[in-house]
Amino acid sequence: MGCKFIFFCYFPDFVENSKPVRLCTLQERVLHTKKMCNKMQAPSSRPPRFYSDEHHGLLFCPMTKVGSTSWLALLVYANNGTKASWPPVHSSRFMSKSGVPKLSTLSATARKERLQNSFKWLVVRHPFDRLVSAWRDKLTKANSPYRKKMGKTIIQRYRKKGKEETRKQYKDVARFDEFVQFLHDTHKGDQHWSQYHKVCSPCSVEWDAILRTETNSEDANIILDRLPTYKKGIPFIHSHAKNSGYLFQADKDLSEFFSSVSPEAMDYIWKQYGADMRLFGYEWDEKNFIAKCRIKTDKGDYCC
Repeated sequence: MGCKFIFFCYFPDFVENSKPVRLCTLQERVLHTKKMCNKMQAPSSRPPRFYSDEHHGLLFCPMTKVGSTSWLALLVYANNGTKASWPPVHSSRFMSKSGVPKLSTLSATARKERLQNSFKWLVVRHPFDRLVSAWRDKLTKANSPYRKKMGKTIIQRYRKKGKEETRKQYKDVARFDEFVQFLHDTHKGDQHWSQYHKVCSPCSVEWDAILRTETNSEDANIILDRLPTYKKGIPFIHSHAKNSGYLFQADKDLSEFFSSVSPEAMDYIWKQYGADMRLFGYEWDEKNFIAKCRIKTDKGDYCC
């Protein structure tokens, strides 16, 4: 396949082996991303969409479908000493009043000072697992506007007469393979399945920490330890994964969703998310439809 930018290309060098995978250190994750940025021709992008918690010296770049709403809520709680109700974290005005403004709303002097002195972090997730999460959240929930509008359009476009869906749960729900085919055919962009370089510009920042949803229970204390006055009684970050049984699971079977995706649609999402995979150490077993978290370290072993 042809690529305009090396940054967007898929290089089929994933899934080298099945050696055990340990938990990466912060330094190993950050170093891997730096190395990938140096190897890849990154396109120009907007500055990272940071939220600034000056009191705790934190800069957080939130992405959708990685538990960002819970993390932003935690920063609000930590700055206000209460968790009486779920805060409206998507309101810029509310976040600013709560002591966690968008960095872009501050003066040039304040932005420079916080970029230099704050602890900069983001949370990542295997891009294909994140895409499944976006589909599940936006296209399968009964009260979702996406389901009512986009979902209806997808069904009308891909459900042929005489080939109606026989599975009850998909009677009026766009299946995942239909959703991906729709993205391929329309190039439909949306914040809920956007790439990292469009939101967090990972190659333009000296990161202090890169957390993963796959290792959330192990990673959370990296930030919680910086909020000592509010470490107890916090809401579980990324709570929908708490009961899923796969926290710190380096490999995840996604065959239920990807086994029916067409080759051309699969090629399209590779082009869309291949860069994110390489940047953050993710792989894809295309034969078995398994999402993998795997960084080869300078020691020769593998970590997630």
